[in-house]
Amino acid sequence: MQSLYDFDIAPCLAGDSRAWSLFVGRFAGLVHTVALRVMRTRRKDLDRAQVRDVVRCVFLRLARKDARLLRGFDPERCSLATFLVVVARSTALDFLRYGFLNAEPLDDFDTAARCDSSGMIFEPGFPEGVLTERQHLVMLLLFAKEYEVATVAEILGITPQTVRSIKHEAVKRLRFHTRGLPAFN
Repeated sequence: MQSLYDFDIAPCLAGDSRAWSLFVGRFAGLVHTVALRVMRTRRKDLDRAQVRDVVRCVFLRLARKDARLLRGFDPERCSLATFLVVVARSTALDFLRYGFLNAEPLDDFDTAARCDSSGMIFEPGFPEGVLTERQHLVMLLLFAKEYEVATVAEILGITPQTVRSIKHEAVKRLRFHTRGLPAFN
């Protein structure tokens, strides 16, 4: 099944302006949705112009320095939509944390000035080998990222009912593994 978000980025990386316009047109809605959701959950006085600025900054980050960030996309690790969700979320959080848009990629900062975050845990720890990769991804998006079912379905290119089914099976596996409890219906 081909997802709405399948896109060949090679022409964009080669500098094709028409391909870049198609890319922005295809993914602007997704980036806007992610930025709006992140900003709405953390700020009561949300200004729509700020959300549009974050969306613009996402695409600027992707295009800067010969599209270095976009070139870092690896289709073996995740889908293009998931990659863009991570970039959009990071950009929105930067805006909320610092009050302005940081246009410099994190790799350009002095590594000595960074704080050590190795002891911080940002996602729930699921027992290894219990969940399938797809179940693990759905659970992370639903619980760690706090996305709604419809948003997860859109990101993964599946129906909302499929997301609910995957979540249901994951919960059954986790219950069985952690407590030996019977699965619920």
